[in-house]
Amino acid sequence: MVFDIMTKRIKILLNAQKLGEQHHERAIAGSVGSGIRVVGGCIYNYRVCDGIRDCKDGSDEIFGTCFNTTCTGFRCNYGGCVDSLALNETQSKCLDESDLNPFLIADDDEMSKLVRRMRGDCSNLYAFECPYDKKCLKLSELCNGHQDCADGKDETADLCTFNTCPSNAFRCEYGGCIDKHLACNHKSDCFDQSDENKIMCLKIRSNETEWKVDCCGVELGPGMEISDLFLDYPLQNKQRVPEGTYIEVRCKEGYQLSGKAITTCVGSNWKEMPSCDRECPQKSEVRSIQYSTQCIENVPIACTQNKFRESATLTVTCAPGYKSTEKNVEVGEHYCVGNGTWTTKRANPSCEPVCGITSVYHSELTPWTVSIFQRMDSQPLYKFICLGTILSAHLILTARSCIRDTKRNNHLSYTIVEGRSDVEFSLNDEHSYVLHNVSKVHSLVPQASILQLVKPFRFGDTIRPVCLKDKTPDTKVNPTDFKFGEGLVVNVDDTFSLTHFMDESENTVPVNMHLKQIRNLIKETEIFNHANVFKIQNLN
Repeated sequence: MVFDIMTKRIKILLNAQKLGEQHHERAIAGSVGSGIRVVGGCIYNYRVCDGIRDCKDGSDEIFGTCFNTTCTGFRCNYGGCVDSLALNETQSKCLDESDLNPFLIADDDEMSKLVRRMRGDCSNLYAFECPYDKKCLKLSELCNGHQDCADGKDETADLCTFNTCPSNAFRCEYGGCIDKHLACNHKSDCFDQSDENKIMCLKIRSNETEWKVDCCGVELGPGMEISDLFLDYPLQNKQRVPEGTYIEVRCKEGYQLSGKAITTCVGSNWKEMPSCDRECPQKSEVRSIQYSTQCIENVPIACTQNKFRESATLTVTCAPGYKSTEKNVEVGEHYCVGNGTWTTKRANPSCEPVCGITSVYHSELTPWTVSIFQRMDSQPLYKFICLGTILSAHLILTARSCIRDTKRNNHLSYTIVEGRSDVEFSLNDEHSYVLHNVSKVHSLVPQASILQLVKPFRFGDTIRPVCLKDKTPDTKVNPTDFKFGEGLVVNVDDTFSLTHFMDESENTVPVNMHLKQIRNLIKETEIFNHANVFKIQNLN
């Protein structure tokens, strides 16, 4: 019963427009004699706002021309008049298709469904539920020019086309009603801003030669989302909002905000409109041990951040402990460009570790020598077992007899200490050691083992690899001068190369019998770790 009453009320509104006459009268401002002047010439009054475009530019069938029409047939939203008897639900007579509004063409059953859908879950039987924020509005709050729903659905042509405005009101193009005196006051009062239509207002305010409105247009740049700050609903591209509106700008994934996120409309301009700049992902060079990087976005910034603004620069040089393998190729240079990718101005240098060099400041150290400790059962106590020699950032060579634990996951039993030390330590106590965990143990035939590290060494004066040469001069050594697992080196032109290592029986084992396996393993680990760097980059 209640819905029937509501349906009848809506039908009354509809009947005010469906008066069943083919002819209509108009009151159109700007008429001259028996015709009206429009862009491109003059046409007769009866051909203006009749639902048929007679002017090439369509200016005879627009809201600015037809806003003040009085129709005896059906009045389209823009003001055009069409025969109400010819209306049907499949073919539109109105150029704006407002005669196909579901409230206009619905039968009684369909109208009841539409009314129930309008009400939603509101307890008030005469209410409208906002689709976005589920707010319940009175019917008197609909189509009044003021947005009450967060998404503006209370002020749309779908809902307001059937609306009839009182005589002292101005009918907005979409069907909303505002006070007549608010039209053409240089401020938007209709939700669609049609009360400040330039063509219409220059006719109404004939003493003015140009028309400006205190409102701002929404321009959605690439990757940008804009919402009303207080109502928290999204704004559409090209939508115009009245002066004093506060908005919040957000950027989509892959874009970064430049400027303040919140701004307001002052007059007809935004106080300060931020932008969404395309972001470039972090480059793999930042995580590569062979490179040092520097990043600039107007000022120096951390290269370890995940995202970079357009125009950011990245310079790449060989890291400390590394050198370029090519002459005159020392610095790589890259720029973040507008499509979110890095473009290369200068290619990166190819860097390799500086091997076999001792420091003049630490002449007592052999920087390629490390100490290998083994964990005692389940206790956090580690005891020294042998020495090892650094081959690369991830690999250490020692005697095979040093690594006695042949159980599964035996690498978990070992840890590497930088430098020479044989003093046991506990993880529960303070110590001064620099530790490295082992990720894998490689056994080489016949007498070598290689320990692969979880994280690489950072090379410098006190820690660097030994050189590997195909041929080295023969040297005589006293085995008692060396410890188990220690590497024996030869100095050629102030560069030390590995020749042997000590086994458990104080025998020297030549490296050249393992050299091919060692070099293959160094290459494999470099490829593996380089692939992991790119994998991490793609995950970011």
